[in-house]
Amino acid sequence: MEEEKRIKLKRLFKKIGNIVSYVFITILMLIAAFLIFYVICGKIAKSKNENPPFALYTIISPSMVPSINVYDVVFVKKTDVSKLKKGDIITFYSTNTFFGNTPITHRIVEVINMPDKTVNFKVKGDANDVPDDEKVLPDNIIGKVMFKIPKLGKIQYFLASKKGWIFAILIPSLIILTYDIFKIVRLITLRRKINGFESENKDTIDKIENDRRQEIENEIANKNVANKIGTIINNNPNVQVAVENKKVVETNTVTTESGTVTKSVTTNTTTISAVNVQNEDNKN
Repeated sequence: MEEEKRIKLKRLFKKIGNIVSYVFITILMLIAAFLIFYVICGKIAKSKNENPPFALYTIISPSMVPSINVYDVVFVKKTDVSKLKKGDIITFYSTNTFFGNTPITHRIVEVINMPDKTVNFKVKGDANDVPDDEKVLPDNIIGKVMFKIPKLGKIQYFLASKKGWIFAILIPSLIILTYDIFKIVRLITLRRKINGFESENKDTIDKIENDRRQEIENEIANKNVANKIGTIINNNPNVQVAVENKKVVETNTVTTESGTVTKSVTTNTTTISAVNVQNEDNKN
């Protein structure tokens, strides 16, 4: 009873482990596919001197707290500038040379209609007291912030560090290598058990094979006997047929280094005798 419970528990843990492994691998594959798609889209957009259809940016300043915190990652989608309105959060390149090519994420506080029928945008960080001095030009807008992923940027910065590289590359590699070695050891152990079982039960296996072979030979012999009897009766209606089966057992003893082995071989012999009944009656 205890053994059955242990086996069931072991199977349950194995099933749970397989499910967790499959889910983890699926998530990694989805992340990898998304990153590949993301990089390809970025390369294509860059070659055309355009903004990508979507982008991910890690926030490194507290200017948008509490709406967006430091190390949050924002998902920015390329958007028609004419559809932007007050209250939207956008990511853009500032005309202030102090920021260089660093993207900035702020909220639109005013949409300014220009005389040439274009629009500029006045933006402000939620945590700042006053709006930015520089107006945001339409050509400098990367896109609209659709949603944020809290603290994902911490993982990015950690993986970019030396410790993060060790954690992300070396540790998973060691886990996979250890698991493969464990599987190889299990296979070797299982093979040894099978070989030991075959060695311990070789005589039993040989006996079963010999018995089965003998059964087949007996079946063939019985069919041959039946055919002979049928032939004799068909050709000689007055003949009485008698069948005698004899079983001969031969025993051989062989001495080897591991001990003495005794093997028995059983042979069935069949004798068919025919007596002419009519002739016997005439004699009487």
